[in-house]
Amino acid sequence: MNINKQFSWSLKQNWILPILYGRKFKKDFLNAPVFTLFLGNSRSGTTLIASLLDAHPNMVISHELDILRMLHTPIGKLGLYGRIFNKSRWFASNDAQWQTYSYRVPTGWQGRFDQLLVIGDKKAHHSCVLLHQDPSLLMQLEQKVQVPIRIIHVIRNPFDNITTKARKGAQRQLEAPLEKLREVADVYFRNIGIVEVLKKRGHFAVHEIQFETFLHQPEMELKALCTFLGTTCPPDYLSACLTLVNPQAHQSRHDVEWPEDLKQDVLQRASQYESLSGYQFDQ
Repeated sequence: MNINKQFSWSLKQNWILPILYGRKFKKDFLNAPVFTLFLGNSRSGTTLIASLLDAHPNMVISHELDILRMLHTPIGKLGLYGRIFNKSRWFASNDAQWQTYSYRVPTGWQGRFDQLLVIGDKKAHHSCVLLHQDPSLLMQLEQKVQVPIRIIHVIRNPFDNITTKARKGAQRQLEAPLEKLREVADVYFRNIGIVEVLKKRGHFAVHEIQFETFLHQPEMELKALCTFLGTTCPPDYLSACLTLVNPQAHQSRHDVEWPEDLKQDVLQRASQYESLSGYQFDQ
């Protein structure tokens, strides 16, 4: 794609279409009662869960729009929601594919909606990066959207999550460098700590999901998540979503050699958080 075509594409996707959608769905956007945001760590199962929510007839969830990054721009609520809707449509038009896996839900509502009750974005890791730099961003977002913000935090076994993040971008090599594991572990727990602070402050409702539990009990977990977001969980929607859920999560921690001192360091840090209780290396 040459520079002129790239500029035209960016202008269309980031400004023209969102403005048009903001006008077309103005009433729907202004009346949507809940905004949701994923926070936490990448490679934790957020893409699957966000895709399932986006397939709900009453929800629109954009795939990695990075909504907090846009708060420094003059974009208003309708333009912001227009971007979310446009990103949802774009993801659906690409078969809801991320890397080599399709997250398209059969008969789902991805890229469209019936009655809009929930709208939001999934960019868990970078949202935490931005909140680390400026903790006021969530309050700024709340002031812009003028509705309650409900946080979704997906948690995965820290050893699996850290391993997968450490191997990212290197053809999934079997050996993740030790220094990379340590570096990613620090980032992992920083993000966990950011969500923990939000939970303690209590201003924003936070719903936490252990990904392994979600895979083994997806029906119960999806119903609980829909309840948290203020929607029902229709039987046909639930059945369609279950076709995407593989009950066996890959335990990537066993793919690399973890030094004993780093194992103990991760276990010690994990013990400080109730949400990580029960996670072990060998279980």
